[in-house]
Amino acid sequence: MPLEPTAAEIDAFLAEPLVATLATYRRDGTVLLSPVWQEWDDGRFRVIVSHGDVKAAHVRARPEAAIVVAEHTPPYRGVEAHGAATLRDEDYPELAERMVARYLAGVFPPELDRAGHVLTIEPVRLRAWSFADWYDRATS
Repeated sequence: MPLEPTAAEIDAFLAEPLVATLATYRRDGTVLLSPVWQEWDDGRFRVIVSHGDVKAAHVRARPEAAIVVAEHTPPYRGVEAHGAATLRDEDYPELAERMVARYLAGVFPPELDRAGHVLTIEPVRLRAWSFADWYDRATS
């Protein structure tokens, strides 16, 4: 059984610049999976979404989403959340600047919109895992 990380370990893990996978739902109920930048803030996920992005339309039609942040190298830690999703525009510039600093060392790419939506997920379910204990035993 993988270890269940503490709240402090989850916070530290989610502070790392790992690309997340966001799930939004099409009108027919099928899932769209999208790689996104994420910020974990006060028990919720925040994601930037450009104006006109289909993910925004999905959330307007069905205000829920899921997100997974996981390592692709050992020890394979991760967090998965599902919950209510909302869109706001007000905080977009500040969040986009923080994400650019975090994910791209502050180099703002010209193709990244300077206006958009902040998609917030308030987790109803949060699941975290770590295989660090197994990995440490296997490699020692």
